[in-house]
Amino acid sequence: MEAWRASVDLARNVYELTKQYPKGELFGLISQMRRASVSIASNIAEGAARNGDKELLQFLYIALGSAGEVLIYRFFAREAAKDAKENPDESNRKNFANFAFSREIRISGT
Repeated sequence: MEAWRASVDLARNVYELTKQYPKGELFGLISQMRRASVSIASNIAEGAARNGDKELLQFLYIALGSAGEVLIYRFFAREAAKDAKENPDESNRKNFANFAFSREIRISGT
């Protein structure tokens, strides 16, 4: 119950934090962070509602993965803000390069 309460608090904090993000990120980083943070509490609740400890543990691992997502999204948000302040043109170039690289990985992986 304590972990679930902490995850609900985290989701509330993520919603408050992402209100400050640029509106252009509404369907990107903001949406991802919000969904991942809510997923933590949801998976804890779903696992607790299951029949056995094995199923609970599986859902706790899923919740842990979602917590990792929230951390990396927050890291990306900080890095993007820092890059944009230091050198907007360089930030745009890096963002495009990162997008192109991730797309290349997806295409070569299929």
